[in-house]
Amino acid sequence: SWTLAGEGCSHPPMSKDTDRIINEHILWSMGAGLVPVPLLDIAAVSAIQLDMLKQLSTHYQVRYTESEGKVFLSALTGSLELQSIPALHFRLQVDAKLGAVSADYAARVVSFLEAARTEVSASIGVAPLEPLGVVLYGRAAYVREHSHRFTFQTVGFFDGRIHVASPAHPTEALRGVLFHEYTHAVFREQTGGDRPYWLNEGLAERIERRSQGLGVSTRSERSALRANLETGSWIPLRSIAESFTGLGDARARDAYLQSVVTVGYIESRTDVAARRRLLERVGEGFSIDQALYEVMGVDTDGLDAAVQREIRGEFPDWKTSALEFNRR
Repeated sequence: SWTLAGEGCSHPPMSKDTDRIINEHILWSMGAGLVPVPLLDIAAVSAIQLDMLKQLSTHYQVRYTESEGKVFLSALTGSLELQSIPALHFRLQVDAKLGAVSADYAARVVSFLEAARTEVSASIGVAPLEPLGVVLYGRAAYVREHSHRFTFQTVGFFDGRIHVASPAHPTEALRGVLFHEYTHAVFREQTGGDRPYWLNEGLAERIERRSQGLGVSTRSERSALRANLETGSWIPLRSIAESFTGLGDARARDAYLQSVVTVGYIESRTDVAARRRLLERVGEGFSIDQALYEVMGVDTDGLDAAVQREIRGEFPDWKTSALEFNRR
């Protein structure tokens, strides 16, 4: 189970300015490497790399601080050192470089996790029985350690422990990711696994959005799903029950969106006890079709059809131009 990288985390297209900035700094670094004084050459190259990060951040209008730049560079070249942080309900380990930048880093992360525990308990009526393992990495260290696991960009995943790429200063975005991955942990404890993936990811996405004060979906997102219905790009719910693996970034985003909209539909028609019973039945060995039928009176296909009807009903006069159709 994972959290897909948001639009701000994807690689932007390279531009002539990007090429110029990178190439100039490569040349400067090569020159600095020729400095014959020990350690001075390393300091010079590091300063050039930090300046390159600053210019690229300015070019792409991304927030940059020198402290975060140093964390990023050291994570690229140094080994990962994890520090254990005391917490009542969590076995928390943090990249030592993160704690070195922000004095209140650990306290804020623990507060985010405790808030996630409260929110998930209120939503589906359960919480893990044992302390939960959580590991937070600097962004570069996360990429170095885990990028091989996925076919698309992620900022977090759960494999028995929560693993999250974190900024040097805890943000609301980090809070949302922790809520998301904590939901996966509860799902696995209740069901004994990660499937159906659409329910697992949909619940996690719904909790994350709620933590940020957002609704299930925006009108523009539902409009995009209506377009998928019109152009035959809708992903059958049953086909994403096993995994999202193999999906590219765009299709993975569609799968996430369909999942959270489907969970929103379930949420609007059930109470906390019913949602808890749904997960319990899956954990007891019932199929998702059997569990859904007991709780809602429909199987996976019936639920999928009901969500599609709701989206079509919101946009009854949808018309797709030939140009839009041909772009897909």
